[in-house]
Amino acid sequence: MRVARQFFFWSVQPTVAAKDAIFIDETGCHPGMGPLRGWAPVGDRLLAPESAYSGGRRLSLVAAMDLHGIRRHAIIDGGVKGADFLRFIQAV
Repeated sequence: MRVARQFFFWSVQPTVAAKDAIFIDETGCHPGMGPLRGWAPVGDRLLAPESAYSGGRRLSLVAAMDLHGIRRHAIIDGGVKGADFLRFIQAV
């Protein structure tokens, strides 16, 4: 099945005009997450938060871009679920 999808993509891709292409990407972060590593002079202790992750919620950013720039973006509480992604692409 994977090979068939790849073949379909590579056979159709040359026919898609750049003006019709839309790129969608997703990223996420934990605002409460502290640094995992740090720097301190030799012999001194590194002063950092007691735990790297101090709780909080996860935020996800989904954006769609075309030749003219960002078409739409959305910030979603938590991870992006299938229904969230479907709503996003329908709105693009």
